[in-house]
Amino acid sequence: MAKAMKGMDRTLYKIVSLLLFGIFVVQQLSAQEYLINARRFTDAEGLSHNQVLALLQGPEGFLWISTKFGLNRFDGHQFRWFTKESHGLYSNQVSEIIEGPEGWLWLVYNSLPNTMNFTYEIELFHPRSYQVVSLLDKFKSIPFKISELEKILPFQDHQLLFTDRKGKHYYLNQKGNFITLPLPADFLAIRTKDKDKIWGTLNNQLLLLDREGNTLQSIDLKPGNTAIEVVSDHLNRQWIVSGELRQSKKNYYTVNSELSIWDGD
Repeated sequence: MAKAMKGMDRTLYKIVSLLLFGIFVVQQLSAQEYLINARRFTDAEGLSHNQVLALLQGPEGFLWISTKFGLNRFDGHQFRWFTKESHGLYSNQVSEIIEGPEGWLWLVYNSLPNTMNFTYEIELFHPRSYQVVSLLDKFKSIPFKISELEKILPFQDHQLLFTDRKGKHYYLNQKGNFITLPLPADFLAIRTKDKDKIWGTLNNQLLLLDREGNTLQSIDLKPGNTAIEVVSDHLNRQWIVSGELRQSKKNYYTVNSELSIWDGD
């Protein structure tokens, strides 16, 4: 098991196709040079299904993979399956896997792709005991309806941010309490940063807010565009995926030290 865990510690960067699953082990050679070794895994190697829906590297280093047929735990050598039939999952198609407080994995079940997306069930899965608990059983009182939940985002310390379709934002702390955040009602959260910051869009701007709603950074977007995703690379540069409203075209940008957008095209 020790050898397996060391192998998983090196599995830090993953590239997953929804039709074909691959895991890439990245080893850093220098500050700007990388060597990528690719390994390919399919159902022939033990994956429960070739179509992958979500992926997360959990608190103990295991890779958790949801497919069209259940949840998989990968230890670097073998896959173990967790399904509705064997472990009592709500469904065999988990749309999102999120690590929350106390090491619990949050399994989110959404509607099918290419339809109006909505969440219809959330349950918590313990990666050690394999216990499965519904959200309503774990927390007797929640301030939103599951069907109206728009997004769940984890902070760096695995506390969670919830946004519902009414534009309200909630924060789940380590004590298991839901706290309403004073963020703007039209603020669309995209990604958390560190333990207390949130990237999102408002009025054709990309904003970085703290949990009190204070603006820490403000970046103007191109007219007609909205930010879809914000990620950081190994040099701590912020990359923005921006798409045209009502169109499928996506553009990729980065932000320089003056907080202006550089168009990669």
